[in-house]
Amino acid sequence: MWTLIICVPIVYVFLELLRQPNLIKKRFHPLQIKQDVVLSGAKEDTESLCILPPLQQQLISARPLYTLNCTAAEPNWVTSEGGTFRITDATRSAYPDVKCAMVPVLRDDDFSVYYGEAVDDISTNRQLINDFFVANCASEQRSKQYQLLHAGIAPKLSKEAPYIKQNQKPLSIILFGLDSVSREAWKRYLPKSYGYFINDIGGVVFEKFNILGDGTTPNLLPMLTGHLESELYESRRGFNNSKPVDDYPWIWRDLAAKNYTTQFGEDGSKYGTFQYRLLGFKKQPTDHYMRPFYLKLDELYPHRKYGCLGSKPLHQVKIDWQKDFLDVYRNRKKFTFVFHSELSHEDNYYLSPMDADLLAYLRYLKESKHLDDSILILMSDHGHRYAKTRSTLQGKYEERLPFLGIALPKRLKDAHPIETKQLIKNQNRLITPLDLHATMRHAAEFFTPQPPPQHQENTKTTSKREAGVSLFTPISEKRNCAQIGIEAHWCACLAWQSLSPLGTNVKTIGYYVVAQFNAQTEKHRDQCAELTFSKLLAVDGYAPSTKILSFKASADADGRNPDFSDTMSAGYRLYRLTIETLPNHGHYEVTVQEDIASHRLSMDINSVSRVNAYRQQAACLGDKLPHLRALCYCLHQKSEEQKAVKSGSGASIK
Repeated sequence: MWTLIICVPIVYVFLELLRQPNLIKKRFHPLQIKQDVVLSGAKEDTESLCILPPLQQQLISARPLYTLNCTAAEPNWVTSEGGTFRITDATRSAYPDVKCAMVPVLRDDDFSVYYGEAVDDISTNRQLINDFFVANCASEQRSKQYQLLHAGIAPKLSKEAPYIKQNQKPLSIILFGLDSVSREAWKRYLPKSYGYFINDIGGVVFEKFNILGDGTTPNLLPMLTGHLESELYESRRGFNNSKPVDDYPWIWRDLAAKNYTTQFGEDGSKYGTFQYRLLGFKKQPTDHYMRPFYLKLDELYPHRKYGCLGSKPLHQVKIDWQKDFLDVYRNRKKFTFVFHSELSHEDNYYLSPMDADLLAYLRYLKESKHLDDSILILMSDHGHRYAKTRSTLQGKYEERLPFLGIALPKRLKDAHPIETKQLIKNQNRLITPLDLHATMRHAAEFFTPQPPPQHQENTKTTSKREAGVSLFTPISEKRNCAQIGIEAHWCACLAWQSLSPLGTNVKTIGYYVVAQFNAQTEKHRDQCAELTFSKLLAVDGYAPSTKILSFKASADADGRNPDFSDTMSAGYRLYRLTIETLPNHGHYEVTVQEDIASHRLSMDINSVSRVNAYRQQAACLGDKLPHLRALCYCLHQKSEEQKAVKSGSGASIK
């Protein structure tokens, strides 16, 4: 019996090698194969060069549904709707003599705010004079007081006059984003709103939406500018000749020139997408800009209840802010983008309470007819980067495959059926945030007085990558990562094989990686400790797809039949390592390339993922060198932080 158990697998492997002799020649020489096919169920598809593994919707064991309780001692006294400061009916009933003061919160720059002149003795509805304000209310009869920060929309009506003919109105663009949510996680934690988006609104979800880099900034920048971060001028902290991001080619700036009213808001003043590593905006970038609200929020309530502001969930504050924007500017063309991270950034599990609120918001958008003249985009920047699921093979894929869903108005579907069908067809094509950028620009061209006969991309690139392609236009099913600027480290389409960490060669690669880390912090050795290689946690190798290597050309004039007669061979090997370093107990995922002829190793230091949180390990750098925070372990650590290192808890980077 034991003989059969031992011999059968050996015979099977031997037969497989005979059946596929190239496996012996093309396997990675320095490392031994542990498992030939890791992606169970995945197979090469003649229809596409981008092959994804089957992903499970239930990735972790079920946990009790998380609930968010923002019930305060009593409901908020004040609200704002349609550009108006309102004292609630419940407050008037409970405190008939209530009077309030509205103290504006004004922007100085992206890092400081100040109070404006207060409007006193408000006892009835009053038009807002600023989007953000502190409400100070009191009832002398009841000896009660109320003070809370609020957000609303103070109308700016100097834009283009309302449209007379509604069917000639150009499309508005509504973007709603969540931080760190993969396509599968969106379905997993937001099932009701996801179902409504698909079934009632007719949204299209894109299966191969691939990230372009690590964290929020490298993915939102291409979406909003049409360029990779490396293609834009220097705006990073601690770099020579760096300057604020105002002059980037922002989509909202170009739309504003076409009389669009614009809005942008994200939460978290400390970890702002364009303020954490970059220098932020000198001037306010959009007509309505939410950063001042969060600067004041973090100043006034550093120990507030998680997810809440008074009796209201903070995600609902952001939803209402976007909703008010749409209502105030109902008869104007608009661009709005709000991005929420608090509930999803640390653990997607905390997203569950948003499902009902997002469902209600989607219903409102449909029933109020905002979607009659708008393209609705639900999206995320990337999947989760360091939760427990990130240590699994599926977690690695989910990080690289964020959620993207697009819903089109009926008016567009009726007027442009070809473009509509093309967008639906592209849901199974490999795309990136660059393509989403091109799509938004294309959407703004529909229903213009003289629409161009054929869409021309506005994105210009001097790099080797192709420019972003509108999803309203054909995208090749043979598209691959290299063509469109996706580095191998981030590509979800590659045929990675799990390797066995045997032999000294693995350690050689690990020591090489840590040497590159230390080279980055060498000039700051008086602050940052030298890291040492501790152990290899996982290693994968990349074998270029046989379809990619052997594809030579189309065998027919129509390009439908591929010719796989090319004898090209790969000139390199890729290794994706997950290593641990000391003394920071840092876990890093990095891709290393080996030149087959010379055996020379190389890596892109910008394509390194820190996959466990580092909290305040790099606090000694302050805000001067944020690009080194994932690599720097300050020589002087607080004892409580040292304990937190081993627990793996805390915040991460943008």
